[in-house]
Amino acid sequence: ATGRNDMSHSTYANARRRNKEGIRQKWTESWHRDVAAQTGRFAIANRLPPTLKPRQHFTHTPREVYGRLIQCRTGHGFMGEYYATFVPTEPTRCPCGEPRQTREHILRDCPQFTRQRIHLREVSYNIILNEILGTEKGIKALATFIKESSAFKKA
Repeated sequence: ATGRNDMSHSTYANARRRNKEGIRQKWTESWHRDVAAQTGRFAIANRLPPTLKPRQHFTHTPREVYGRLIQCRTGHGFMGEYYATFVPTEPTRCPCGEPRQTREHILRDCPQFTRQRIHLREVSYNIILNEILGTEKGIKALATFIKESSAFKKA
């Protein structure tokens, strides 16, 4: 008697589907194990579990905005806190006068972006970074903020 679990009669498409799902499941389990131990600039943004299909912000964001979005999420971009570590010849001061231009300063406090900040506040009134950088709604709001501002652009 052959049952549903008999692998000898499985179709090629079904075998591929099972293999793909198994890989995704192992990847997700590994991600859940590792995410708690992460450190560094991207750790705060790494809240979305792995998926086999590109997320909407990847497919629906203009290229120039997407580049700045990724730079903001990873902390590797045109801002003073990055320059302090990786490009010490570049200024670390914010154009608004803040002694150290950080991702948090740009998103929460910099007076240059007060008008555009409304998009971030719609998702997280206090602009909690892990909500803005690590959730679908936050990333969408961040993309709008970036699109409407000069944030994370080379001065």
